[in-house]
Amino acid sequence: MRTIKCVCVCVCVCVCQVCVCPTCCWHDLDNSEYDCWPLDKPNEYNMMDCGGLEMAWLLRPPDTVKSGEPFSVSYSVSAGEAFYRWAVENHIFTHSAIVDADAARRFCENIDCPTNWKDADGENCCIHHANIHSCPLGHMTESICGPWIPDDGKIFTHTISTSGKMTQSNWTSKVVLVHSGLTSLIAHIRVGRMQVALEAKSTVEPAVVCGDGVCEEAELCSTCSADCGECPMTPTTKLSIGLPLSLLCLCFVLTAVWLRYHQQKLLWDESWIIDFSKIKQDQEARMTMGSLMSAPVGNSDSNTSCVTALSCYNGQPGSRKTPFTCTGI
Repeated sequence: MRTIKCVCVCVCVCVCQVCVCPTCCWHDLDNSEYDCWPLDKPNEYNMMDCGGLEMAWLLRPPDTVKSGEPFSVSYSVSAGEAFYRWAVENHIFTHSAIVDADAARRFCENIDCPTNWKDADGENCCIHHANIHSCPLGHMTESICGPWIPDDGKIFTHTISTSGKMTQSNWTSKVVLVHSGLTSLIAHIRVGRMQVALEAKSTVEPAVVCGDGVCEEAELCSTCSADCGECPMTPTTKLSIGLPLSLLCLCFVLTAVWLRYHQQKLLWDESWIIDFSKIKQDQEARMTMGSLMSAPVGNSDSNTSCVTALSCYNGQPGSRKTPFTCTGI
């Protein structure tokens, strides 16, 4: 079986070389998204049979992502009785107590792994390593993004590793891709002396930068006015501004009309004008109210000012006569 699979891999490599697309030969023609390698010295040519262990994406990486924006991926790992028998026969587990399929199942499904993933290994944990690798294909010298590629922290990035039992149904990681272009991502696990990788690809687009003078598709005038300009006023905003102003102007107009109307009404209506003939003439002096007092006409010879004719009148005619006008109420 191994010989046949190796031949298939070689044929696939040859075909890819003819097509000038070496990154296509990721799998050994079994139509699955995952493959297995030995734990020691893996490379793109020494894939091995997975023995019944299966991996699948629960939440795939998005087809398109923005540089620097985090996203989450989830995958599952499962194994049946056939895998445990195959693993014991091929000495996959390193634990000395695992001598048959039942012992292998108990080890993978019942034994808890160390709390700190750094302390997990093949002796105390079934899946003693699980994380996500990302490889920008434009920066790679290898043909595939395999689990043997080291993490340099700049181009080939790995997420923080975890560990757990085979019964864990959901493995989730948060991923951040930086380099633009097509990127290969693999969900990578280690079980005993073998490792498995589940692959998917995403296209990383340049990050949206506000202030670079380009209004990109993800930018809006509301989020980046420096690139997209000021937002035009919405109909609601125009209505909220225009309606109060219109009401204020209308109030001024109505007030002016009302005042004009009453001004003209006063000029047209003469009922408020007092007829002079109806004014009563008072010939007697009223001493109680000086401002309303009327005095008869009298003559005065004094050179001094007289307040009233009564105070200056002495009953004798004089050479200077001052006329007094009677007021009427």
